[in-house]
Amino acid sequence: MLIDERRARRVAHTIYQLTVKGTCALLVEGKRRQLIPQVRPALEAMLAGGYFIGPQLKAECLRQAGE
Repeated sequence: MLIDERRARRVAHTIYQLTVKGTCALLVEGKRRQLIPQVRPALEAMLAGGYFIGPQLKAECLRQAGE
């Protein structure tokens, strides 16, 4: 299940025992599986479009992606 809102993620996991991943985790996984060449352009496009990604999460996402 893809959910980026913290409370909804907690509910999905705690109550429904669903595995949840946020957008950054999916982007990193997409790069690892060679479905996308880079994570940074996707993150930058999301930020430019008004999507909120905190600076620490962005840095960690890029670190995990090796960028």
